[in-house]
Amino acid sequence: MVGLEGTGTKKVKKFSLGMKQKLAIAMMLVGNPELLILDEPINGLDPKGIIDLRNLILKLNKEYGTTFFISSHILEEMTKFCTDYIFINDGLIVKTMTNEELQNLSQGFLNVEVSNINSLEDFLLKNNWNYIITGDNSARIYEDVTITDFVMQLNEFDCKLLRCSNEKINLEEFYLNLME
Repeated sequence: MVGLEGTGTKKVKKFSLGMKQKLAIAMMLVGNPELLILDEPINGLDPKGIIDLRNLILKLNKEYGTTFFISSHILEEMTKFCTDYIFINDGLIVKTMTNEELQNLSQGFLNVEVSNINSLEDFLLKNNWNYIITGDNSARIYEDVTITDFVMQLNEFDCKLLRCSNEKINLEEFYLNLME
C-alpha cells in the first residue's frame, strides 16, 4: 500500500529517508486507525518522495477515510492536499480556516500606490472595502473591482492612482502576516 514492495531483504538502516517515512506510515496503518498525526512528514524528502507521500496521504484519506493531522513548516506543500488549517504561535491557536477560506484569501488583491493615502483611506472606509495600508502612499485592496471603476471613484476623493498591479498572496506570506 505504501510502495515498499520492492525492498526485498534490504535492511531498514539502508532505507532512504523517503522509504523510512513510508515505513513509519505503514507501521501506523496497522489496525486501520481513523486518525494519523504526522510531524513534518515531508521534511528532507526529494521532490519525488514528496509527491509520493502526498499521493499516499490522499489515497488513504479517499479510500479508507483516514484523517491526517499534519504539522509542517513547508506551507505551500500543505495547500496541495489539506482541507483545514490551524495556525499556532507560541502554543496558542491564532487562526483556523478551511481550504476554501484560504483560497478566497489567495484569490488576490490590488496593490496600489496613490497620490494621497489619507484620501484613499477615506474612500476605502466609505465603501467598506477590505484593505491594508502597506506604506506612505500604498495599500493592498482585497476587493473584486475593475481598475476603471476604481480610478473614476478614487478621482472623486481628489486622489490619483500612480501605480497598480493585481497580485496574489501565498500561504507563507499569509502566515507571516498573521504572526506579526
